[in-house]
Amino acid sequence: MKTYFKILAIILAIFASDFGILGKTLLLRADTVEKVYLLDESINLAILNNQQLLTAQLDTKIAQHRLKEAKSSMYPQLELNTNISRFEAESPLLLAPILGSTILPSTKDPNENNAEVYNYYTAKISLFQILWNAGKLNAMKKYASTELKTAESNYETIKNNTIAEIKKAFYKVLAGQKKLENYYEISSRIPQNMPAGLSAGEMLKIKRKKREFEYLEQDLKNELELARINFLKIAGIELDTTFTVKGELLSEHIELDLNKCLAWAMQYRPELKKIVLQEELDALEVSLSLSGRYPTIAVGGNYQLEDTQLPFDKKSWNATINITIPIFDGFAQYSRIRQKKYQYRKATISKANIIDSIKAETRKAFAEYSHALKIVNERTKDYEEIKDIFDSQKETNYNSLKSMEELEIYLVTHIEYINAIEQAIVARVNIENAIGKNIE
Repeated sequence: MKTYFKILAIILAIFASDFGILGKTLLLRADTVEKVYLLDESINLAILNNQQLLTAQLDTKIAQHRLKEAKSSMYPQLELNTNISRFEAESPLLLAPILGSTILPSTKDPNENNAEVYNYYTAKISLFQILWNAGKLNAMKKYASTELKTAESNYETIKNNTIAEIKKAFYKVLAGQKKLENYYEISSRIPQNMPAGLSAGEMLKIKRKKREFEYLEQDLKNELELARINFLKIAGIELDTTFTVKGELLSEHIELDLNKCLAWAMQYRPELKKIVLQEELDALEVSLSLSGRYPTIAVGGNYQLEDTQLPFDKKSWNATINITIPIFDGFAQYSRIRQKKYQYRKATISKANIIDSIKAETRKAFAEYSHALKIVNERTKDYEEIKDIFDSQKETNYNSLKSMEELEIYLVTHIEYINAIEQAIVARVNIENAIGKNIE
């Protein structure tokens, strides 16, 4: 019987061990599964995970509610105030504004020296509306509306930059994958063992050439790893994620005109819209400061029920027109006006500087794009010529120094061709970001 239990325990231990190994194997496989990212998916991830974009989106929502708040000031203010007071007063007593500014009557009996203690109940409805304040309410509404447009423009600027960066990072990884795949395809043709009958000098040169291939592999791997890290960082993905990208590494030849590009940049760049909106904000601030010099006309009214017991017996009401005229504030208003005018002048200077920067950026991007297209045409021609020669030889034995040098020429030419396509794609992304629109 004891032997039976021992055998059963051994079998259970073996099963537990097998399941443990199986579980670890499944977890290891799950961890090493490569994710595949397409361009559109990468752009969506970058937009979704970018912290600056999230902050700019919140700024937009804040500006939306500020606009609602500014619009609400155009409507009358209606308040209902109720009080229950327990008091003793030898003379009328005015409550604090937070308590409704209610006046409690004197409880002192004229025939006696002491005041009595009473309960006092009040219910008051108040209505207040500004009729005219030199356009200050309209200016505040326009100011909030312009702030909203500024926040939206800032969001678009960050979004465009994010899309441009993730596109460049995506194609950098894709180009790195293509170059490494091509390297493995070419280098696999080199035999591991050297042929017999070689001299010491020939063997040394072949070993050196093989070492150069290994160095190139290390460089390509390092370039791809750095590109992957940059991609993960921009996309907001965990940096230890194993992934590949999938897409077409193609460069379209689209002819552009510099003057059209400059005109598009002036029309579509959100940075320019932002500085124009900032000018409007500064102009509105000047208008708001100037409105402080003019009278404010308001109308209001109250209807109040009050008594020392319920139901109310005393009723009061009033309708009031109020005119407030500013006379003197120690020249503070003058200083505020001057401040806003200087800010407006500052925004005008900044606008000219930003326009020059946008034009310079557009010209630079146009020059890079034109040069990249030229390089692509040259590299494509070189690659096709060498590929035709290489394919025509149909050599299968690459163990000689001459054949290895031919392989190296073909490999380097292909890498230069891929680099040229990548640079052309990056140049197109830069010119699109510079003019603020896609080119087709």
